[in-house]
Amino acid sequence: KSKKAKHKHRLRSSDLAKFSPQNPWIDLNVSKDELRPSATLTTGQCFNWIAVDRDDDDEEELLIDASNRSSFLLHPDNVESSSPPPTVSSTPSFVTPGKAASAWGKHDETEWVGPFHNNVVLSIRETPSTTLIRVLHDGSNNNNNETSRTEQIMDDVRDYFQLSIPLKPLYEQWSAQDCAAEKKDGVTEHKRMGRLTRIAQVIPGVRILKQDPLECLFSFICSSNNNIPRITQILSSLRERYGKLLIELPTYDDNDDDSEDVRNTLSTSTMKIFSFPTLEALQDASESDLRELGLGYRANYIIETRNLLTKKGGRDFLVSLRRIQTNNDTSHVQAADVVQAELLQFKGIGRKVADCVALFSLDQRNAIPVDVHVKNIAIRDYDDTLFTTVKSLTPSVYKRVGDVFRNRFRGGYAGWAHSLLFVAELPSFRSVLPSDIVQEMEEWKIQESEKKKKKLT
Repeated sequence: KSKKAKHKHRLRSSDLAKFSPQNPWIDLNVSKDELRPSATLTTGQCFNWIAVDRDDDDEEELLIDASNRSSFLLHPDNVESSSPPPTVSSTPSFVTPGKAASAWGKHDETEWVGPFHNNVVLSIRETPSTTLIRVLHDGSNNNNNETSRTEQIMDDVRDYFQLSIPLKPLYEQWSAQDCAAEKKDGVTEHKRMGRLTRIAQVIPGVRILKQDPLECLFSFICSSNNNIPRITQILSSLRERYGKLLIELPTYDDNDDDSEDVRNTLSTSTMKIFSFPTLEALQDASESDLRELGLGYRANYIIETRNLLTKKGGRDFLVSLRRIQTNNDTSHVQAADVVQAELLQFKGIGRKVADCVALFSLDQRNAIPVDVHVKNIAIRDYDDTLFTTVKSLTPSVYKRVGDVFRNRFRGGYAGWAHSLLFVAELPSFRSVLPSDIVQEMEEWKIQESEKKKKKLT
């Protein structure tokens, strides 16, 4: 029997170019050393950016970068301002695109679309030398003039990517700390190029996003004990049920089994993009409603967290946690601990989820979200004594693993350094890593698998 054709509903850049054609691409003027969206947007920090397939092959605007990727474009196709968006039917209310359903983003993706702050929908495009932004939709009802409104959105984008924090000096600082002299019996033997140092050379521009804390909190509650495709689908359903419809985009069918003449044709479906629900909108949700959306036992966590957060002051309470800051390594760790303790009050929030929320939305740059993967990085690369002493992630062990990174990467940005190491572990980035590092990863994976088998026998 022949296999059933697999239809993937995807977004295409030439279709998106027909929306708000009067809005140009705006250059963030940020080098690849300072920001690479491909290593930032779809690597586990957030779940709202959808990859777009590039098909806008205007040769006059084509840029070639032989040392990096093969081709990029700086501007969308020239479209008359009177050109209407394409007409398509909206059969399903939401279609998860093929790339968004993959476990992680890819290092060679170059364009994304997604909901942003204040009912805005953005396109983000990565070129070999910079990052471009285009507004597809602005539903903010802002009465300011068009120029000032655009400037406000761009300021929000810069704040979202935390571009006021120079990244290249941090990479250099972490590399120097990672290449620190090794000592044996108190005697300096040699210096080595650390693992982070080599990773930093091939994966530039990994930044920590500054997300809306309310969205970040509820998103990571939904992420617990879950996989990326399911998290994405649950959050899409939550947005659709309680958020605001922002824009409806055409998709195309990427059919693996069809012939070329019918492949990549415009789909009869659309993708609806919704804003994330406000706390007020979530007041209408019941546990049974959320279970119907696929949240399972997490439905109760959302309800209980919503109720407690409302009592504490809502979003303003979460924003207030950003002010818990100090100026040295020791006190930074204490600040992260204070924020973690505040977040642990909410049902469904464990230490890892608390530190994810703290790092990705509350300015706690020394917070280290620890799971088994991060523990393995700490053991394999920095402290093999953990191997014999750590059996499970108890609170004390959790802190000890986090301290491995905080003690090595001092200066208040250990959480950022840890995230660079985490990104390097993702399968889609293996092709850019030195071969010996990839081999070491594979060998470690085999060893861990064998250890698990022994435990079961």
